[in-house]
Amino acid sequence: MTLIYMFYIAITEEFIFRGFLITALNKSFGMHVSIIIAVFVFVFIGHLPKINHLFHHPPYIFHLFAFGLVLSYAYVLSESLWLSVGLHWGWNLGSFLEERMLL
Repeated sequence: MTLIYMFYIAITEEFIFRGFLITALNKSFGMHVSIIIAVFVFVFIGHLPKINHLFHHPPYIFHLFAFGLVLSYAYVLSESLWLSVGLHWGWNLGSFLEERMLL
């Protein structure tokens, strides 16, 4: 069940932040600016339930920002959402397993 849930999160976020947002913004701002805007939205809006964690642990913001850039450029360079979905899914699974092992 965890595998399916993690996949749902990855595919949903990738369709919203990469597939829709970058594509829509690209028409007005160009690809690189669109990626930066989409990553900021991904970090601060996409992770809104963790907003307290974001501001009390600044390295977490940079971690999410860097990961958002990786996912965005994976999408743009591959011209497919599936690479970014796979990377995101793997990252989520790794984070889930890491949390369970450290508790």
